[in-house]
Amino acid sequence: MNRIIEDDVGSIANSIEYEKLRGKSVLITGATGMLASYIVFLLHHLNQTQQCNIQIWLLVRSSVKAQTKFGGILEDDFVHVVVQDVCSPIEIAGSIDYIVHGASMADPHSISERPFEVIKANSVGTFQVCEFARQKKSKVLFLSTREVYGEVSGYPKKINEHMYGALDPMNARNCYPESKRVAEATLLSCYNEYGVPFNIVRIAHAFGPGMAIDNDGRIMADLMHSMVNHENVVLKSDGTMKRAFCYVADAACAIMLVLLNGETGAVYNIANETEETTVVELANKIASAVNRTVCFQAQDKTENCKQYLQTPRVPLDVTALQKLGWTPKVSLWDGIMRTYNYNITEHHA
Repeated sequence: MNRIIEDDVGSIANSIEYEKLRGKSVLITGATGMLASYIVFLLHHLNQTQQCNIQIWLLVRSSVKAQTKFGGILEDDFVHVVVQDVCSPIEIAGSIDYIVHGASMADPHSISERPFEVIKANSVGTFQVCEFARQKKSKVLFLSTREVYGEVSGYPKKINEHMYGALDPMNARNCYPESKRVAEATLLSCYNEYGVPFNIVRIAHAFGPGMAIDNDGRIMADLMHSMVNHENVVLKSDGTMKRAFCYVADAACAIMLVLLNGETGAVYNIANETEETTVVELANKIASAVNRTVCFQAQDKTENCKQYLQTPRVPLDVTALQKLGWTPKVSLWDGIMRTYNYNITEHHA
């Protein structure tokens, strides 16, 4: 395990009630994704350091990608890999106590070029997860997105979990948030009809080690690619949009707190609202750190699904999450440097 990730998961372990996981079985879908992989690393860490005897099930589409991501961890007797599409029926023998459902396609390239698959993964995939959870009597935690809020009328100072706004289903980019909305409704319906317990976390702009930085299309990924490769930063917008980013370890810690202590059926926002910045301010800082400059690339506004998200920023209210004992620990720049050093280390490993 990479040293930076090892430090991160050690910090998470000290912040959660991991005794609740002792002897349990956990299924993670989309396990090679950035956030989901941190949950895998955390559970393996707890087995190694606290002898928690957690059975860790990884649902992935590519065994090669899983081997690249997890390496020797896959040889552990407590780790089991299931290679399949989440949209197919899930068949695992034995009990599964918790499911962290992270399988999704969120990058702008998939949204632009494979929108039907984006919708299928979120809708059909979540249906299959719910069917499986119903059979196993598992609790499901679903990784959703702040994008499900759409454009909340009046632009409140903060968006809490009970607000909702407009989404245009004829906007090509909305295949992603609309299908996440369907997934959330699927979980609620499964709970109302069959009693399957669940929680939903709506995550805003998570980043960190393990994020895809090559041709991903999201702003932080593009910035990190430029930084790691010591290239000029190219912005696909004027950079005036505001963002607040949440480091992966803080987001993963929040996910685990909700999984273990969240109120059944409740939704929780996950966001670090302590360091709002404009995209151009962040780009200039990153470019300066590697002695490069920022330049701008004009975009065709008719192809909005290929651009950075343009919805005006409204902070998320994280009061509900804070009541579970969560607070972000990693500053924006510290998170950026940890991500940079991780990628440099992995590149030269």
